[in-house]
Amino acid sequence: MECVLSIIIPVYGVEKYLSRCLDILVAQERSLENMWGGHIEIILVDDGSIDKSPQICDEYVKRNKILKVIHKRNAGAASARNTGLEIAKGKWVTFIDPDDTVVTDYLLEILKMIKKYPKVDCILFGMMVKNAKDEKIYFYDNPYFCGEIADWLRIVEKKGLLNYPWNKIYKRELIEKDLPVRFPEGKEPGEDLLFNCEYMEHCKKGVMLEKHLYVYHKQCNAEESLSHRFWPDLNEKTEMFVKSRCHMYKQIGLCSTDDERELAKQNL
Repeated sequence: MECVLSIIIPVYGVEKYLSRCLDILVAQERSLENMWGGHIEIILVDDGSIDKSPQICDEYVKRNKILKVIHKRNAGAASARNTGLEIAKGKWVTFIDPDDTVVTDYLLEILKMIKKYPKVDCILFGMMVKNAKDEKIYFYDNPYFCGEIADWLRIVEKKGLLNYPWNKIYKRELIEKDLPVRFPEGKEPGEDLLFNCEYMEHCKKGVMLEKHLYVYHKQCNAEESLSHRFWPDLNEKTEMFVKSRCHMYKQIGLCSTDDERELAKQNL
């Protein structure tokens, strides 16, 4: 039976959140067993965790046939995601961070999109940002917008949500085409943007769902967030991020005055 979707979850130091994330996914897969026309796989990549995360992974794998786990030495989230890509079998691939969650119809909505738009190269959906005090939903004004990747990207950039890998479903054959697209290691905190820019250059069409499917749990503790850490080489890395985005705009053909203005805004 064909594997329809691979969900890759990099795991490190998340014993407080991991069960919350996995319980929602496993419950959904059980209710959709007869609807996929194939199967899904959830790949847990334990990136050398020193808390109880490895044991939690092993316990869930024993109880759920759709789960796989790889234990490796610590090398960062980019390395963990790349490890997952090396063994992924799904026709489509996505990523979830273990301290986040998804909505209860996450898999159902993804299945609908995959079946309805089999020829698109990237599927994108909205997200909710949630913290201890409030929550905010980011979604797209064009329900089920489907079109050329340039028009798709214009909408995505105006929402400021190109950077993330977990609000997108990628076609694995494009990830593995010619030179495989991988998350560049040691480029934190912008490795996700670099991966997306390279992948988008292979895309012809994209589709987006107005509904939010992902729940990003914003950590109050700055030490738990990569984006709030001090990066001594951030100026050099930022220059790399700008060049990557500029190259993607050029390759896709975003060259109007409005496109140049949006590019400048995003780079700034």
